[in-house]
Amino acid sequence: MASKPAVPIIVGVGDVRNKSFKTEDAIEPAQLMTTAIQRAVEDSGLAKSAQQSLLSQVDSLRVVPTWTWAYNDLPGVISASLGVRPSQQVLGEHGGNQPALQCDEAARDIATRKSTVSVLTGGEALASLAACQKAGQNPPRGWLEPDPNGKQLASLDLSILKDGPGTMHSMGLPIHVYPLYENGRRANRGQSASQNGIESAVMYAAFDKIASENEYSWNYQQSPKTAEQLGLPSKKNRMICDPYPLLMNAFNGVNLSAACILTSTENAEKLGISRDKWIYVLGGAGTHEKENWLSTTAWQKPITLLGGLTSFGGAGNNYSMHAITAMARQLRSKKHNTGLILANGGMLTHQHALCLSASPRGDKRSYPKANPLPLIIDEYSPPFAEAAVGAAAIESYTIEYERDGTPGVGLIVGRLRGSGRRFLANHGDAQTLAQLASTSADHIGKFGQVKIGDDSRNLFFLDARTKL
Repeated sequence: MASKPAVPIIVGVGDVRNKSFKTEDAIEPAQLMTTAIQRAVEDSGLAKSAQQSLLSQVDSLRVVPTWTWAYNDLPGVISASLGVRPSQQVLGEHGGNQPALQCDEAARDIATRKSTVSVLTGGEALASLAACQKAGQNPPRGWLEPDPNGKQLASLDLSILKDGPGTMHSMGLPIHVYPLYENGRRANRGQSASQNGIESAVMYAAFDKIASENEYSWNYQQSPKTAEQLGLPSKKNRMICDPYPLLMNAFNGVNLSAACILTSTENAEKLGISRDKWIYVLGGAGTHEKENWLSTTAWQKPITLLGGLTSFGGAGNNYSMHAITAMARQLRSKKHNTGLILANGGMLTHQHALCLSASPRGDKRSYPKANPLPLIIDEYSPPFAEAAVGAAAIESYTIEYERDGTPGVGLIVGRLRGSGRRFLANHGDAQTLAQLASTSADHIGKFGQVKIGDDSRNLFFLDARTKL
């Protein structure tokens, strides 16, 4: 007779923040993760001897990959540091959806009795790495030698992208793609650039206040910024890509780590973990859109416990692990009974949701046996033209600005008139760039001509009659 499914719960959470910028205080990501796990073990509330019993039962270790350092075997390094020998060691893929996905999979393994105790962790030490590199210490003293075949993502630039139309047109990084989404969404909602900017600034100010009060946030105890400080470009808040100035972009230069420990209700009872530590994992679901972001088609209740990637700190792939730990603490406090984690990765192309609760499932059902969503949502998207010529309209656009605040390059997603094919282009002349940089009118939907330049890039020209 098959065993009755177990009930998965989170019994311990831990966060680490190393705010020091001193090279002698530089702690590598693996050690930050080990410390976060140790804090999660302590958070279970068990006595020291019982904590060791909990650790000895760890048979699954799931690690969110780090941007900071290219390890040859990151799960193995962490296991050795903890003195555990999990039979299952998983290194997830890159993407901000991974914390929720790995928690969902860990809960499923516990529910099906494939695992007794599962540990999840991830972390970054980008601030320490930058400080050491600036001081000429590379690798930082005491850190493991990097995997010579690995590639760290600490310095995000176009070299991490595959060759293609995005690279040719200097677009494809998050700082480019998210503004393209936002401008397209703004136009679809009928908002002006000014209305959209005010809405975003007010929301970011609320987030900044939340982050300033979260003891694990990079901006903890800093004075919250006002909507005006966040939304208006200035010397300290230069425009990156319209409509987002610097303080509305993810801040990745942080040293943060988080971890959580899952087991079953029956094992928690055997170990003596108090019920007030139990957070039930009710279920999860995730899916992916096409990898190519070109194919991609606001609050009464709090929508963040952290404060966003700008204010809390953009901890690489692991940001949402901090959301899981924060939600666990919030639910334990009885301020709320149920919480939803939404973790996204890629260019909003990878999504995973996770439902946590201070109470078990009301329908008495066991944990879902499989992800209820399809692995990939392959909906219709417009055909793409790498080389585009002819009359065309702007679908979305942004401007990447120079460090002195002047417009640098126009990044345009357009549609060819007639065939309906989508294309990427840069601005074709100074007048087109100047008009795109003007926020006095909306340029989405405007027509122009696209041509192929001498360097094979698509160049978009607004119609002569609409030029400044």
